Amino acid sequence: MNNEKKDFLKKLLNVTDLMESSPFRFSCFSMALKAARENSGRNLLTGRYEGNEISCEVVTNGLYESKMFTATIMYLIILDQLGTIFKKGVFSKDESGIKVALKSFSSIKTEKGKISAFKTLRNSLAHNFGLCSKEHKNDKDFYKFALLYSRDDKLIELGEKTHDFASKQDKFYTSIGVHSFCELVEETIANLKAEIENGTAELIIEDIQEIKARFTVI
Repeated sequence: MNNEKKDFLKKLLNVTDLMESSPFRFSCFSMALKAARENSGRNLLTGRYEGNEISCEVVTNGLYESKMFTATIMYLIILDQLGTIFKKGVFSKDESGIKVALKSFSSIKTEKGKISAFKTLRNSLAHNFGLCSKEHKNDKDFYKFALLYSRDDKLIELGEKTHDFASKQDKFYTSIGVHSFCELVEETIANLKAEIENGTAELIIEDIQEIKARFTVI
């Protein structure tokens, strides 16, 4: 990766400055990350948790659940973006961006079951803003999710598989600790930035103009 590409990618992942000023060019990654951080109570520039997702207005208008859903889907979309542009290692062309990002740069890179669950959660939230995947013949593709909002909740606990939509037994739910998940994605972003700086991250999309067209706006 040459210095020109490295400088461009640093700007793409920068949340503090415009990518270009004439004309104004905004990074879609930066916009998504700020939205994810705002909804999960994190500092917009550093990503550190500050607990500011709860306010009188949020409580009065019943917005807390909406903010947690929004933060979760935004962080999932961020993983999708990163795994579409960057990788570390060998992947098939049809591997999802979320899986590529988590397998390349996260602390759960070897935990295939958890990574698969996050990919399915992304589909459930993106398509239905819901927590149950479509029914498939293959059991491994079917999940019922529960989002947990305590700071102490574990990142993910995989539930048993069932195709009974009516079942409310806890053992059939895959639980996601939202705050722990947000922290995982923040760590993954930091790891990617370090890999770019060290020259060890690989580009899936080599053409800077394609990245501009797909992942920036003017």
